[in-house]
Amino acid sequence: MLGSVVDADDATQETMIRAWKSLGQFDGRAALRTWLYRIATNVCLDELANRSRRERPMSAGPPAASGSPLPELLIQRAREH
Repeated sequence: MLGSVVDADDATQETMIRAWKSLGQFDGRAALRTWLYRIATNVCLDELANRSRRERPMSAGPPAASGSPLPELLIQRAREH
């Protein structure tokens, strides 16, 4: 959901902390697994809401427009092992 292993690790830790703090509120109407899944979903949604907006490229054009050299100017080197 978060797109990063590091973010997922952080979300897992946050899920366990929230579950530990609210364990007294768990009344057993649902399975423990379902309850933890809901907490994890809320942690991920909170994280996604708190992220700043990502920059997007201004325009998509030919490679030369992005500062890359023209393909004709690239030199292919022989492979050496």
